[in-house]
Amino acid sequence: TTVGPSSTLQFGLKQYGVLGTGQSSAGSHPPGMNTPILDPAGLHFIRRGSTSGAGGASGAIYKELGIQQFPQEVQQSLRAETEAARFQYKTCAVIHVAAPDLSTAPSQSDALARLTSAYFHVFKVFAASPESELRLLPISGGIFSGRYSSDMPSMTNQAMKSAYSNLSPEEQQKLSSKDKHIEMCIWGTTEFQSYSQVM
Repeated sequence: TTVGPSSTLQFGLKQYGVLGTGQSSAGSHPPGMNTPILDPAGLHFIRRGSTSGAGGASGAIYKELGIQQFPQEVQQSLRAETEAARFQYKTCAVIHVAAPDLSTAPSQSDALARLTSAYFHVFKVFAASPESELRLLPISGGIFSGRYSSDMPSMTNQAMKSAYSNLSPEEQQKLSSKDKHIEMCIWGTTEFQSYSQVM
């Protein structure tokens, strides 16, 4: 899939979650040291520092990696929605992004702008990282999607395109190079079918 009208950024759509599991996980494998995974964290969890009570994809990530507290570096970097920061844990790196709560967005255009900002910050962090492969998942695709739940596949596609086009030429070049690869990981079978129709 090519993102953007004239870009060469490529990403693969995978039918498993960022941890390598899913309802259909054929061909999947756990992330390695060279594969950071995306955590769509709730800002309120980041602010209080504890991961206790987190659910969904974030909860699964924290449980698998044994993350009970957010590192101070992450807390200091993520002070507002859509900001992102990378942290190296024992088994792999994680790019935490303060996922926007789209249930508070007054319009779809506002929701899309927030989503675009989140992907923009994630792409910037990955462009500057030493790793070659990033495992994404749909930011705000769960409880944070609000009334836009059914629109998330198309909104995610739009947001990724816009986020990439907003990067600097140097960052675009890095993400478009053969040294960088992005996977959009979809855990559920039904969700995968919805995303594969538009991405």
